[in-house]
Amino acid sequence: MRVHIAGYLGADPELRITPQGVPVCSFRIAENIRRRNEEGADYWEVQWWDIRVWGSDAVHVAETLKKGYRVMVDGDLRVERWKDRDGNTRYSNRIYASEVAASLRRQQVQVDRVEASQDAEEDDEDQ
Repeated sequence: MRVHIAGYLGADPELRITPQGVPVCSFRIAENIRRRNEEGADYWEVQWWDIRVWGSDAVHVAETLKKGYRVMVDGDLRVERWKDRDGNTRYSNRIYASEVAASLRRQQVQVDRVEASQDAEEDDEDQ
């Protein structure tokens, strides 16, 4: 399922390199969602999202975004399943991002255009 969300980074993004040499960046964002209770009063609920970014975009995200920055993420929502230490099946929602951008809401950003690599051009053709 394709999703588009906006929220605030809960910590600095973490960059690692896979054994195959592919950069992957992991980070979490908090999305503030306005809700209304039975009495009609508004309140805020926080939804945390785990995000993964791959390739050259992972490097850019890790180098430019910091804790507290407001970002917008576009990507594929996937439900991942694993077994915990006790053998129980656990689930989590994770977004595999195809686009990550700093939001201009309540902050200023500087954009430096970079030359597109061959990989990035091929990625654009696939979409």
